[in-house]
Amino acid sequence: MKVKILVTGSRREITSANGRKHIFSDIWVTFPGLPYPAQVDHYGALDIPAGEYDVPLTFEVRDRRAGLRFDFSSATPVKVAG
Repeated sequence: MKVKILVTGSRREITSANGRKHIFSDIWVTFPGLPYPAQVDHYGALDIPAGEYDVPLTFEVRDRRAGLRFDFSSATPVKVAG
């Protein structure tokens, strides 16, 4: 399944109590069945420029937790900013 994602280029870094840095990138995802894109915090830095992309999405279960995995390495540009 592919979903449309808007990469804003905005991100924030936090430092945990043990001194480890964590990066969260802001993205907007258009999920099927929802009337508007949803803002999602993507854990990690993104190596693609700001813009709109079609991105493969898979569902996964890790440690009994359901999650989403976006395959940004296979993202197809729809409209790249700049």
